Amino acid sequence: MKIAKLLFTVVNWNVVAPGPIILRLYRRVVTTTSVSLPLITVCLVSSFAWANQITQVEGKFVCPGVNNLQECAIQHEKVFLQKNKALAVRDESGWKVKLLDGQDFRIADEDRRYNLLELAAGGRFLAIRQQWYEGNTWQLLDRKTGVLTQISGYPLFSPSMTRFVAASEDLDAQYSATVLDVYGIDANGVKLEFQGITGEHPAWAPRKVKWRSETIVDFHQATLTQATGDYQERPASLQLTASGWQIRSSR
Repeated sequence: MKIAKLLFTVVNWNVVAPGPIILRLYRRVVTTTSVSLPLITVCLVSSFAWANQITQVEGKFVCPGVNNLQECAIQHEKVFLQKNKALAVRDESGWKVKLLDGQDFRIADEDRRYNLLELAAGGRFLAIRQQWYEGNTWQLLDRKTGVLTQISGYPLFSPSMTRFVAASEDLDAQYSATVLDVYGIDANGVKLEFQGITGEHPAWAPRKVKWRSETIVDFHQATLTQATGDYQERPASLQLTASGWQIRSSR
């Protein structure tokens, strides 16, 4: 009876409760009962998708009323492909994307986990979200060179389209990477210039990311108190100086 009651709580909280609360319930069930792990996992999957936005950019790719991040990505992909019908076609094995020279670029995707979401820099780059069984990542296809690069976070391009910042967050479950990276762009492709977050257990994550200018990225540093599931945010910026990119936090 106690197990059933706890599982009922997990199922009914998975939309409104923060991920850490669900995670603590999950650990309690696993460590104190003999209930099989796959059963609990089914109840848990949607709990980490309680947010209805798939980027760290405020208002970007939002899905009101949708509590599954993959479903949110699918919704935006449909709209995007309706506007760019000649860009790509899907068959049983995956995607076939048109490069700038007219050739096709193949992306194997039998499980339908890649979502094409946005063109940038005059159509040169295609932002692609990849869903894993647990967690997700982002890829960037250079339609000029035909190179697909894993960038972990959504790419927000600078005003001149000569750089982009890739940002993502998963402080609670840590299935996905938490990153704040800057990439430079030239004729040959993209190159990592700066990693703002390193290590397996990041202390903070970027939110509300936006370019203030070509050399300054504003964002909020979000930290998580695991015991309560509460997040705190403070303004910060990423600035390009004579010695390179530097993070400056507000005190």
